[in-house]
Amino acid sequence: QYQLVAPNATADRVCATCDVCPGTSWRVAPCNATANTVCQACTLCQSGQFQTSDCSLLADRVCATCSLCNAT
Repeated sequence: QYQLVAPNATADRVCATCDVCPGTSWRVAPCNATANTVCQACTLCQSGQFQTSDCSLLADRVCATCSLCNAT
């Protein structure tokens, strides 16, 4: 849980459940005492690129540029 609303003289603090990143995103920042989890959509490899590393809970997908074939 994290603190959604701080306590004050007339009200107790309000806590909220930390989000879990969906399978199409990765965790940029974990949930902590004062902030919810920060998720970001996984990068999609573009035309002319290929995937060198899959998107996971803790890391974005890595894409690399396809090499060109030399005509001989």
